[in-house]
Amino acid sequence: MPPKAAKKSSAGEAAAAAAAPSQSGIASLHPQILLDVIKWTPGTTVRALPATAINVARVSRSMRQLMSRLLLLSDDIQPSVPTQELARAMLPSHGQTAITRLHLEGTVTDAGFRRAARACPLLRHLEVVLLADSGVATDEGIKAIAAYCPQLEIFRIMDVTAKISDQAITALVDGCRNLSRLVLTHSTIITDACAIHAVKTMGPKLTHFSLRYTGSLTDDTVSAIAEFCPNLESLNVSISKARVTDKSILLIAQRCPRLAFLDVSFTDGGITDVSIKAIAMNCPCLSTLLVAATEGKVTDEGILAVAHASRSLSVLDVNYGGGLITDISISEIATRCTALSKLSAKFCDGKITLASTSLLSSRCVTELDKLPKRVA
Repeated sequence: MPPKAAKKSSAGEAAAAAAAPSQSGIASLHPQILLDVIKWTPGTTVRALPATAINVARVSRSMRQLMSRLLLLSDDIQPSVPTQELARAMLPSHGQTAITRLHLEGTVTDAGFRRAARACPLLRHLEVVLLADSGVATDEGIKAIAAYCPQLEIFRIMDVTAKISDQAITALVDGCRNLSRLVLTHSTIITDACAIHAVKTMGPKLTHFSLRYTGSLTDDTVSAIAEFCPNLESLNVSISKARVTDKSILLIAQRCPRLAFLDVSFTDGGITDVSIKAIAMNCPCLSTLLVAATEGKVTDEGILAVAHASRSLSVLDVNYGGGLITDISISEIATRCTALSKLSAKFCDGKITLASTSLLSSRCVTELDKLPKRVA
């Protein structure tokens, strides 16, 4: 390299180093060296270096692309840095990226949603966590996603702020016609009318639906799922305050034979043995069943039906069983459901003991109260 060019390069590098925030350790390395290090660093390690991730992303287009791949496209990584700050560093002010998966958490605003939406037209998987201190995100932010990300297939939102309403979800399902998974957690102001419109619009494409802790959704929504979504594989109605009952779960059993995941925990007695037996008999793919805290309405009778019919069962949660789920049914589960890999049976009033759990495969992870051996 000619001397003048070398001096110019050195001057540029010095300026870049001076502009970067003063830090110690790996973050103080020269940007090019840091880039080489990150190329060979597992994503989980990068996640532990949020400040470094932001600094690297600011340096060049190639570094932004690298950090996008490491932090946003991996199924196992979710940025631990404030999303708004990371977005400013990684998403271009103009132009687009090839990002297909995005997790937004922390300080999320409508402006941040719009920038992400415009920069990620190929987005297929979006996860959003809006906490009480998560900025001022409203329906307008989700509407931007609907307008600019038509290929979206999976949408998950936890909305503790209660600012995302029917308008946003309606715009999303109308604008993103490839949606197959809709997960609404703590979305307390979403109504049955909106959810039913979403279900009808997605129709047979819908495979995963969650209305966990939504508060206002009822049997009407779940009944619509049964009517319009025969390919349903996963349903979560936990913490639904008895608004979801056997009435709609029986329809799911009759019309959704591909169901593999069902969570009816903390349903305040709305779900009983009647619907659990129907699910067991009609859904041969059932692999995960969560029936914690059903106010004693799910008993040995329902779990015995599962043991006899659901040979693919791999996860079972019977926590807070009210003393009505006992060794009788768990022994049958242990004997017949040989694929079981996890059993949660805490706070069952001492009715589940080593007499049944000792029959479980050594490969099965168990979450149990400390139990004394049963005396013969």
